[in-house]
Amino acid sequence: MDLSTLIKYSRKNIKLIIVVVLCCAVLAGAVKILTDYTKYNEEKTNIEALQSEIDSLNSQKNNFLTEKSDFDGDKKYIYIKGIDSASLQKYTAVYYIEKNVALYNTVINDINLLADIHEENNLSLPLDIVDIFIDFTASTEYRTLTLHVYGQDKDNLSVLKSIAEKCFERAKNTVSSTLGSSIIMLISERESLSANTSLTNMQKAYNTEYAALEKSISEIDKQITEKQSLIDKVTYEPFNKEAIQYSVLGLILGVFLAYVLILGRFYLSRKLIGIEQLPKLNLFSSGTDINRISQEALVPVIYACGKTIGPIGITSSENLESLNTVSKYLKENTDYDLRQLSNIFDSADIAKSLLDCKGIILVEKYKLSQIRKIEKLLEICKNNNIAVYGAIVVE
Repeated sequence: MDLSTLIKYSRKNIKLIIVVVLCCAVLAGAVKILTDYTKYNEEKTNIEALQSEIDSLNSQKNNFLTEKSDFDGDKKYIYIKGIDSASLQKYTAVYYIEKNVALYNTVINDINLLADIHEENNLSLPLDIVDIFIDFTASTEYRTLTLHVYGQDKDNLSVLKSIAEKCFERAKNTVSSTLGSSIIMLISERESLSANTSLTNMQKAYNTEYAALEKSISEIDKQITEKQSLIDKVTYEPFNKEAIQYSVLGLILGVFLAYVLILGRFYLSRKLIGIEQLPKLNLFSSGTDINRISQEALVPVIYACGKTIGPIGITSSENLESLNTVSKYLKENTDYDLRQLSNIFDSADIAKSLLDCKGIILVEKYKLSQIRKIEKLLEICKNNNIAVYGAIVVE
C-alpha cells in the first residue's frame, strides 16, 4: 500500500482511529490518576468526589445565571411584567361576511400575515405580544368575523387597532384575488375594559419560571458552601503534569494500535471493505442509495468507456439485485452496447458471454463481495484482453 492509498484509507476509517486514540489516551491517563490516587490515605478519599460535585454545581449555577440573565434582558418579559392583564383597554368589532368566512378566518389568523404587517410598521412591541393582543374569531353559522384588540392604554389600543385593520384589509385582498369579492359589513363595535387570559397565563408562566430559577440558584449556593467546608487544605489534583504526559504517550500508542487494526483488517479481510484493497480498480461511485450512485456513475462511465464500439458487460462476482438497477440506468442513458452478465461464476453461458465483451463494468457490495473472487475475475479479464473500466460499489 503506497502513501496516497494509506491516506485515503485512513480518511475512511477516521472515526475508528479517533476512537482508538482517545481510548488509549484516556486509559493511559486514567492509569496514572488511579496510581496516584492509591497514595492518598483514607481521610482524603472524598476530596475528588466533593470537588467534582462542586464543579458540577458551579456549572449548573452558571447555567441558571445565564437563563436568569436572558430573562432580565428579554424584551417580551420586560414589557409584560408591568402590565395589569386584568384591566386592559379592549376594542371589539363584529363584521358580517357574505361568503368564505372560514377562508377569511384562516388567512387572517396566519402568523406570517401578522409578521409582515408587524415588520412593515416597525412596531417596538414584540411580535408574540402583538399576537396575544390581536385576536380574530369566526362563526361560519352566522357568517361573522369578530375582531378583539387589547391595549395597555388608549394610545396603545389605537396602534394595535390599526395593525388589526391592516391585517383584515390584507386578508380581504388575498381572498378577493382568489375567490372574488364578498359583501362585508360592520355590524357592531365597542370599547371596554377587559382581562386577557393569554397574557395572564404568559405572566404566570414567566414569573413561575423566574422564581424557580432564583430558588435553584439559592439552593445550589447553599450546597456549594456545605461541600466546600468539608475540603481541607490538601487537595487532590487528578489532571497533573504526569497524568497529561501519560495521556500523550497513550495518544502515540493509540495511533500505532489504530493503524495496526485498520491495516490488519485491510490485508486480512476476505470481504471487500474498501476500494483501496483493489488499487488498480477505478471507482465510479459508491453509496447506499443505488439510484443515486447509478446517476453519479454515469459521467465517469462515459469518460472511462470513451468511444468503445463493442459490447460492454455489466457484471459482478456476486448475485446482486442492484446490478439490475445499475444496468437499466446505464442502458437508458448511454449509447453503448451494454450487456447484463450477472454473476459470471454462476454459469458457463455467462462466462462465455464475458469473452465477447470489449470491457466490463463491475458492480460489487461492501462486506459481501469476496476479494478472491473479484481478483479472479480481474485476472480472467487480463488474460483475455478485456478492459476493466471500473466499479460501482454499494455500501
